[in-house]
Parts: sequence; C-alpha cells; structure tokens
Amino acid sequence: RRVHGETATALEEKNLRNKSRQMSRSHNKSGLRALSISTWGEEELAEAIDVLAGMEREEVVRLSLTPCVLLTTVADGRVSKGGKKIAFGYQICAAATFGLHRIGEIDASKSADSLCVSHICGTSQCIAPTHLFLEAKRVNDERTHCHFVMEKLRSSGMTHTAIWCDHEPRCGSL
Repeated sequence: RRVHGETATALEEKNLRNKSRQMSRSHNKSGLRALSISTWGEEELAEAIDVLAGMEREEVVRLSLTPCVLLTTVADGRVSKGGKKIAFGYQICAAATFGLHRIGEIDASKSADSLCVSHICGTSQCIAPTHLFLEAKRVNDERTHCHFVMEKLRSSGMTHTAIWCDHEPRCGSL
C-alpha cells in the first residue's frame, strides 16, 4: 500500500523516527551537546556574574535548613543581557562555584548517567551556591522523590524532614 508515494511501512518508520527525535529533544530544545554556558570564556562568565549580582533576589525558607535564594525579577530564573537570555541563574552560580571546565562536562542530553546541576534544597531556580551540587542525573531524579516527600511532611507540621534521606549530602540538609 502506498501513501503519497511512500509505502505504509516506510511512512510508519519515518513517523517513528520523527517521534523519537522529538522525544529525545524534549529537554534539549537547542540541539546542543553541552550547555551553552560551557562555551563561555572567563570574561563572559564574569559579565554574567555581574548581571546576576545586579538582579533583585529574596531569601525563602523552603525544604532546606538554610534559605534558598531566588531571583524576584524573573519567574523562571533566566538571566538576560540586552534582552537576550544568556543562562539560568543557577547555571551561572554553578559555573562560578565549580568552574567552567566542570560545567563543560554536563551533557545537554540529560541521560541517566550524565552530569547535571542538582539542587539539594529541592528548589529548581535557587541560586544559593551551597545548595548546588554536580551529580548524575539519575541521583538528581531520585532527589525529586525525596523533595516531594519532604514537602508533604513539612506541610503536615514536621520541622526537619531530611533525616530519612540516604543521599549524600542529604536532601534539604544544608
């Protein structure tokens, strides 16, 4: 059977390839192999740190023992310069904390064993350097479960909920 000049099997294979391509890019819309920040030099990082330093922020106590630091002028944590998004605030803080060479090790594909910036505090846009760690995406995903349980326990009145976590460092322990 032919559909628009292609066999049904060829058309199904093409649709599967397109669907697979879309699924593999769901977290990586740019198509880059690494975070764009990893291509920066020290001067670009210094400029981004200056932009970040000039942004309004607030401290918020959430799941961790120390307050999270959130940017108040942007809802999604993106830092812009000249009207163009340059990076997420936490990525700039991670590059300043761990170095551009370590950020260059982060694979944009987000496979289970690839390195990623993890928020021990459970607040995805937190820019507190002590709340950021580099670890495997798989561990970061496990932490998401801990953060969910911690939030439920905290909302029921418990004050410190990291005692049952097996991660190192423990989720919310900072």
